[in-house]
Amino acid sequence: MSRFSAADKGRWLAAQVRLSPSQAARKHRFLLRTDIHSPAGVIAVDDLQIFNDCPEFGSCDFEDDFCMWENGDVFSSHTSWERHTGGYMYYDPDTDHTFGAAYGSYAIIYPQRLPTYQPPSKLVSPDIANCGNACFSFWMYRNGTQIHDMTVFVTSRGEDVVQEFNMLEDSENVWAKGQLYLPKTVNSCQIKFAPSFPLIRNKFFALDDLLFKRGPCSPLEDVHHPSFTCDDGDTHLTNDKICNFVADCKDRLDEIHCGLSCDFENNNTCNWTREDYQTRWALRQAGSGDYEPKFDQTTMSETGHYVRLERTKVKIPSGSGRFLSPYVVNAAPSCRLVFWAYSDLQGGSPAIKVRMRSSSSRLDRDTTVLVMQ
Repeated sequence: MSRFSAADKGRWLAAQVRLSPSQAARKHRFLLRTDIHSPAGVIAVDDLQIFNDCPEFGSCDFEDDFCMWENGDVFSSHTSWERHTGGYMYYDPDTDHTFGAAYGSYAIIYPQRLPTYQPPSKLVSPDIANCGNACFSFWMYRNGTQIHDMTVFVTSRGEDVVQEFNMLEDSENVWAKGQLYLPKTVNSCQIKFAPSFPLIRNKFFALDDLLFKRGPCSPLEDVHHPSFTCDDGDTHLTNDKICNFVADCKDRLDEIHCGLSCDFENNNTCNWTREDYQTRWALRQAGSGDYEPKFDQTTMSETGHYVRLERTKVKIPSGSGRFLSPYVVNAAPSCRLVFWAYSDLQGGSPAIKVRMRSSSSRLDRDTTVLVMQ
């Protein structure tokens, strides 16, 4: 039950009623009753909504609205929490967490620095009548910010208390789960997310799937959408654990197919791929047909293999061909790329450029690190 206190006078107070399964099964209607015991003042009601199912008060997936969460301490409309869908801005999360799809919604906030700095708004929950012995969890996506730039307050009895929360991993550009436990001593409360944007970190914070659940928190597990499973079936790895020069699978399967070493002798390109469609990198055997060169570098024989740049259409007089490795992470500062090149082109010398592609969210950047002329 939500009750008005002296501190609630003069502001809108959110409330929610949940029916038991037996109550909801019967035909029913709602009656709002108010008792006025004062000769002055008003009582008003707004935004009535009836849903087929109600989540626990304080929970929100942002698919329809803010679920009675609201902006608090607003200094500027440009620093308020907003609802966006995946990829609304080019550096936003591509998907939400609820559906893992571009059409899903989440809450997001950006900093404002020009013309003058404005503090970001807090994201404030509705008044929750009974907060004690409950677990509050959320999914956070950050870019250009650190986890400690987000502070969570629990307001109870009119006092804001900083509440420490746990997160599974400290990683940018991924939906990461956080949670905090509210002890039995907490009665009614509000939960507040208070972001900060230091000068050197100025991208955004996004939140999704806020969940208020009775009882203690379960231990955080690796539920960050593992993208790779080892052959044992029990070890699940996220993208940052693949091709990082560390074998997390017992059989090194997470590092074998990273293209870190490839002699093209196993009739494959070790997951290196082409990026152009007017040319192609074709796997060839040295001693077959009229192909050049007549022997490979690995075996120095006609039975060896290599990849050879070819035009897909004879009418195309010239063209460039890009040969792209898988993404590699956590390379040492002394990282080197070593390869052998062969050319017998007539009428000019070929240029081979090596570029390093770094990826941040959906923005890729190519940097030329070597030119062979």
